[in-house]
Amino acid sequence: MSRRAIIHSVGTPVRPFVYLDNWALGDFAEHAALRERLLRVLARGTLLLSMLNLLETARASRRTTKTIASFLDAVGPHWAPVALSTRYVEEREEAGAEFPWRDEKNMPVLLAAPRVFWNPGNLVRRLQEPWAKDAVRKWEEQEVADIAAILGAGREGHRAGTLKLDRTSDVPAKLDTRAVMASVTQRMVRKDVKLERHNIEDFFHTCVPVAHADAVFLDGKTKRALLERMDTPARVFSASEVEDALQWLETTWPEERR
Repeated sequence: MSRRAIIHSVGTPVRPFVYLDNWALGDFAEHAALRERLLRVLARGTLLLSMLNLLETARASRRTTKTIASFLDAVGPHWAPVALSTRYVEEREEAGAEFPWRDEKNMPVLLAAPRVFWNPGNLVRRLQEPWAKDAVRKWEEQEVADIAAILGAGREGHRAGTLKLDRTSDVPAKLDTRAVMASVTQRMVRKDVKLERHNIEDFFHTCVPVAHADAVFLDGKTKRALLERMDTPARVFSASEVEDALQWLETTWPEERR
């Protein structure tokens, strides 16, 4: 596929909706057998791709970046931009948007950049340029600092007894974006999860995807720490469950027989 090919995201997303944390994006891109199986699933489904997915590739090695860009080229139009801002998604839920998770604000700006041609693979390639890495670093530092400050203040209040939290077993019956965000935030506050960049990014990768996707691939520690006893709308899989995930996707959304 030409790098100048314009690959607009799918017009109407179709299930299964699949979201990959960045370890999963790298693993599926690099392992040929896993890559081909997932691509077959996505040929009849939709990859939910976040701005954070793309920005995190700026820290990847050139080899990994090349394979991720190639994988996204192969996905073709079978993807849709997902917003990880819970406030943005909640507002769209309240407004009755058909796909409230769809990012119609930030991702289009990145994909309209010069020499990207609305192709996520090209954006990954451009994010390897020196100017992009510095810009991404500054953006991430600010975003991470803001969330870490909020969670840190909540943790201090909880330890001081001025902030009362629900019990871990108190999970809302309806796990929409707001409920997932509230539950995950309380668990981040309660547990001894270090408020470092990679943990904050895992927090972002969790809230909206588990409320709106069909299959979400997350870090195992994140799954255990933040989603314990939560029957989320999405099925959540860790690195040790990739085979189970693929079998579930292939069985639940089988290929049509010709």
